[in-house]
Amino acid sequence: MARAFLNSIDRKDLIGSEKVLDGYVGEYQLSPTFMIVVFREGNRMFAEATMQPRFEIFPEKEDEFFLKATEASLTFTKDESGKVNGLILRQGAANTPGKKVKWDMEQF
Repeated sequence: MARAFLNSIDRKDLIGSEKVLDGYVGEYQLSPTFMIVVFREGNRMFAEATMQPRFEIFPEKEDEFFLKATEASLTFTKDESGKVNGLILRQGAANTPGKKVKWDMEQF
């Protein structure tokens, strides 16, 4: 129900500026062989996991995004200074943390 409501509100109001979005952009390592790349195209955010197609991710909270293609969400974590340093992939009963290993937006 909440996600249907989110589709009717302005994403920019929910997630803030492009600077906020840019903080999420990067590569996250969840295991030695499984990565998730998060990138931005305009005001749209995408995630692409190892050996999977890219999927658009949608804001549920400022630091939490969900996928419409599957029952999964990404919650971004921050260090003491407020810089994004990881994410948690929530899928089914599993909550899998990943460390941000690349920050350079120009690579994506």
